[in-house]
Amino acid sequence: ATADAANDAPADASPNEGTRASLPDLVLTGHKDKAEFALDLSASSHHVLSGGSDSLLCLWNLADAQTGLASTAAAVGVAELASQATFQGHADAVETCVFDSQSEGRIFASAGRDRSLLFWDVRTGSRPTGAVPNLHETDINCCAWNDLNPDILATGCDDGYLSILDRRKLPTTSLASAGDSAELPPSVVHRFRAHSGSIQNVRWSPHSASLLASGGADACLNVWSCGQVASDLATPELYFRHAGHKGAIADFAWDQFDPWAFMTVSDDLSPQAMGGKSPAGTLQFWRITEVLTSAEDPTFRERIASAISSDAEIRA
Repeated sequence: ATADAANDAPADASPNEGTRASLPDLVLTGHKDKAEFALDLSASSHHVLSGGSDSLLCLWNLADAQTGLASTAAAVGVAELASQATFQGHADAVETCVFDSQSEGRIFASAGRDRSLLFWDVRTGSRPTGAVPNLHETDINCCAWNDLNPDILATGCDDGYLSILDRRKLPTTSLASAGDSAELPPSVVHRFRAHSGSIQNVRWSPHSASLLASGGADACLNVWSCGQVASDLATPELYFRHAGHKGAIADFAWDQFDPWAFMTVSDDLSPQAMGGKSPAGTLQFWRITEVLTSAEDPTFRERIASAISSDAEIRA
């Protein structure tokens, strides 16, 4: 929760000539170590959630900053807001966290270097309400809740595997007693190799409950079709692969209005490509071809057939 306060900062405070330093409007405090990767904002409330290297999850309600609960750090003159609650259950750094978008900031999931996926509900205290231990064999980098079917989640990890889970099938055993197991937990509906490198991020489509996208270190963004997402998911099939980047997909977003449009960003440009300067990345905006997305649409078929016929007449 930061904003540009450049006009309030002294001109000589900036390391770049001709610019002014930016100061945050609000600093969120609560972690005991770095919190570099896991962050989410609730879509149905003012809550912010983050996970850190201290294995903790911290929850804030930004509305508290408007009710006088924020304090001011005298050293920098910036307001600080302490976490509303702290949650402990992971054995190592938390690398991803995500709200159930329909829960008004009360229910969320998290995962990280301990290879476990934990579920939380602020109404039950600071301990997990559910757990899937040893979900992957390597670090879990990302987790996504299906907003159109909130019982379904997906996770991605360093070894390139994706897992799709149904929280209605969560085991009743606790994280401490579950132990290691070679068998898939009952909540894991599917697990499959999705990328040749680590999976950096995963997101469900905001337009269809059965479409899932994943971005990886192999420079590809894959779109998966999971059939009808219900109690039994169809085996995911690769629907489309975007291979327009030269470096790892650092992040991506589905277009909120066009169900087949995406924005992707990656670390494409090395220091060598930048003439010895700092490495840089590229951002691409692209759309899946209509030949694929509208193949079953009779109107589209007629349009294509008409175009082919017209082309044949011209050539004749």
